[in-house]
Amino acid sequence: MPNEPKLHHFLPEAYLRRFADERGDLWVLDRKQGIVRRQSPEVTAAERERMLAVRLEALEERLKFLEEDRSKPGWLQALWANGLTFVSPDKAYSFVVGGRIMFDLNFIQEDRDIERTAGLGDQADGFQFRRARIHVMGTFDTRFEYRAEFDMQGANFRDVWIGVKKLPLLGDVRVGHHKEPFGLEELTSSRYITFIERSLTGAFIPAHNLGILFVGSHFGHLVTASAGIFRTTPDPSPSQGGDGEYAGTARVTTSPIFWDKGDTVLHLGGAWSHRIPPGDAITFAAKPEANMAGTYVTTGARPAESVNLYGAEFAFKWGPLSVQAEAICAYLAIRNATHNDYWAGYAMVSLFLTPGDARPYKRSAGTFDRVKPKAPLWDKANPGIGAIEIGLRCSTIDLNDLTFKGRRMNDTTLAVNWYLHANLRVMVDYIYSDLHAQKTPARLGGRTHILLVRFQVDF
Repeated sequence: MPNEPKLHHFLPEAYLRRFADERGDLWVLDRKQGIVRRQSPEVTAAERERMLAVRLEALEERLKFLEEDRSKPGWLQALWANGLTFVSPDKAYSFVVGGRIMFDLNFIQEDRDIERTAGLGDQADGFQFRRARIHVMGTFDTRFEYRAEFDMQGANFRDVWIGVKKLPLLGDVRVGHHKEPFGLEELTSSRYITFIERSLTGAFIPAHNLGILFVGSHFGHLVTASAGIFRTTPDPSPSQGGDGEYAGTARVTTSPIFWDKGDTVLHLGGAWSHRIPPGDAITFAAKPEANMAGTYVTTGARPAESVNLYGAEFAFKWGPLSVQAEAICAYLAIRNATHNDYWAGYAMVSLFLTPGDARPYKRSAGTFDRVKPKAPLWDKANPGIGAIEIGLRCSTIDLNDLTFKGRRMNDTTLAVNWYLHANLRVMVDYIYSDLHAQKTPARLGGRTHILLVRFQVDF
């Protein structure tokens, strides 16, 4: 046939002639027939070329077969996307394995007034695994999603829920044990926050509870809205029974400025939660922004038929610079008595010193996301020193009311973060905590100096 490719065997033929006999022929063993025959180097070289062509054709058929099979729904392709991820070619099914390890060093030095006022004695330095968690999450049949996270440090479950995505008018619907939608700092994962511990506003913010949650973003992610009904449980218990103890929580955010793919962002938000406390009583308490410190301020058990929490959020990001603030008020309704209210707030600023690095803002959720250094340490393609971030935060909490002086505390925190890689960072925080306690007849208080160091890996 004119289009049939020619057999190019000049080099093999020249090589085979070196082994020919005096007549210029080769003795060849035919393994299939089990005989030895005599033939010319030209014929032998052509046979070798044909055999190679047949093997290449078989290999191509095999590769084609594998590629066709991988396009079927039954196949899951493995990849690394800040975590071990398995995903089907049509993206309808996915399975992600992730986790986090946070190891902290705590050094605490308080003055004698703290020991006398808070009744804590001498607080010891120490080491601890602050978090050691593993989780699985994913989607199936495109519309369904799930997540299950287990905290090995506390031997309990955190997020455990299943959900349906993109329902008309409702958005994403999730049922199970998850965070209530309240607070920018709280809803930003502990893997991504600027400081080792969250601010003093955490004394009021509800965390994980059982319930149903509706999550959605609208107008091209300009607005996010989340709301849910929850049963207040002893965190992090996955189940509990009893009368009352219900809560309704909602959060709305907007980002009217979102320029240059998130390089400049203005975030505004608000949250509200109405809660029926168990036993018609509630306690608010806070420690300095260090997990191993003792409790400095508390209301004790205060009578309350219901509690309303109000939160306001603000954040502005301009390249490597970001500013963030929140204020939260807790309003206690008491029958035939004066209502009590308490409040807390913080303001912080963050600045990256390395070129091109910044805090990413996730517009669809109204939170901040993972920092990915432009030049990670020991990176093969673009090696560098990673990303360097400095931060300053001032926070306060006031638990005094008309009938009970629960004390007031102010914390100032300085932070330096070194992001070696998108999944690895070292954090150093210095906290100056100033306690004010009002007791008759004298005013008591005290100061505490705290140094925290964290080694973190997450995926």
